[in-house]
Amino acid sequence: MSESSSSGKRPILVHLSIILATLIVVSGCVVGPHYKRPDASVPQAYKEVPPGWKAAAPGDQIPRGKWWEIFHDPQLNTLEERVNVSNQTLKAADAHDREPRATLEASMAKLFASEAAHRAADKAMQILASHGYRRGSVVERLFRDVRAAEIYQGTSEVQRMVIAEQILG
Repeated sequence: MSESSSSGKRPILVHLSIILATLIVVSGCVVGPHYKRPDASVPQAYKEVPPGWKAAAPGDQIPRGKWWEIFHDPQLNTLEERVNVSNQTLKAADAHDREPRATLEASMAKLFASEAAHRAADKAMQILASHGYRRGSVVERLFRDVRAAEIYQGTSEVQRMVIAEQILG
């Protein structure tokens, strides 16, 4: 009997909780459309804009001028010039530091390209056998051009020496 009486109380509790939640929500909405901000006095100093100032707009840009013109301090201008000089020095040092890396990458690219072209021409020559050696054939011309390009770009051995020098320092 106690089981049936406790199960009968559950729907009543659910209904009561729904009614209570509805009352809370409705009482919170009473403030809604008739709400008025409380009057709070704001000092006049906060409302006024100092003379010479203008309100900033989103598209405004700050004019760049000499530091001493803005802050009337020549030491700040000297400091800014020193920073600019040291930045130029750092850029020059960085470019000088990257130069060997560029030489290394160029030599590696030349070596890879010339050897890949040589392998492709050699493979075509092997596939076509005696037809590849015939004067005037496309493969014969490609093989001659690849060999000339290898010599023109610097032989593979020279490129290997440049790469080794750059890596080993």
